[in-house]
Amino acid sequence: MNKEQLLERLSDYNSNSRVWIYQADRKLTTGEIDIIDSHIQPFAKTWAHHGKDLKSYAGILYDLFIVFVVDETTAEVGGCGIDGSVHLVQKISSGMNIDFFNRFAVSFFNGDTVECLNKKYFTELVTTDKNWTDGTLVFNNQVNTLAALNTNWIIPFKDSWHKNFFSKSDSFNLSL
Repeated sequence: MNKEQLLERLSDYNSNSRVWIYQADRKLTTGEIDIIDSHIQPFAKTWAHHGKDLKSYAGILYDLFIVFVVDETTAEVGGCGIDGSVHLVQKISSGMNIDFFNRFAVSFFNGDTVECLNKKYFTELVTTDKNWTDGTLVFNNQVNTLAALNTNWIIPFKDSWHKNFFSKSDSFNLSL
């Protein structure tokens, strides 16, 4: 599923719905997606906080991201409810040997394909690849609302936090 398909599915959700994104450290296989779905779908359907059912959704986007969404117009989610989703992703992560908590994995569009690289290889790509541009689309997994997911999740490198950490070195002349 892609972002547009997700937003279509959640068209009745409030734009301030809370969002949590967990990025795998690599693309998931079809079999892994099926297994993960078999865990996150029942969780989302029964997700509750202090006995109140949550209007929630869980899905996998771009074969790489687990996304949880809660529309708090019906009931608010609190620490215990959020902890439940974190523990579920931790259980999936350890049971399937997939790291969903590697903050040094960076995802981006390479043409129509989404790729995920660790910090070292992403740094090399940004600093040495002649095809890399400031307009290359990267994923900003720090978004936390449905509105932000829509407008600020997939953005040009030049507008992202990534640019502060992974930019081409500026060359300058020290001779006088």
